[in-house]
Amino acid sequence: MTKEVLVAIKGMQDMHGGDSDSVELVSHGVYSLSDGFHLVEYEEIDEEAQIITNVQIKANEEQVEIIRQGPANVNMVFVEQQKTTSCYKTPYGDLDIGINTNKINIMEAEEKIEMELSYVLDMNGKPVSENAVTIRIEAK
Repeated sequence: MTKEVLVAIKGMQDMHGGDSDSVELVSHGVYSLSDGFHLVEYEEIDEEAQIITNVQIKANEEQVEIIRQGPANVNMVFVEQQKTTSCYKTPYGDLDIGINTNKINIMEAEEKIEMELSYVLDMNGKPVSENAVTIRIEAK
């Protein structure tokens, strides 16, 4: 079954060095359940630059995968208590990143799914930031 949903994302990033940043986003998306995986697709729109990034989230209780395609492309895989690596492709060049996932928590209700991710991001093997992301998916 596929249905229209609202996707709300709230993220907090603590940079090693003292700075912190937060972001909140709400978008319309499409949800489906396939082979035990929650699949969500939505668009992030940068209205100032008129740029659209297509985002797909694929999740089950063991891992969360976030695929971003736009001016910058990345496929981030989160597996609790494991490090995964990815290539973050930007118009200015590619960056190798590591994702050390501390926690994945997925809570399911009848018309709502909430995912919590906690992870450390590194570049070239050196920690860059500690991150917490909450993704809430609700039926329209």
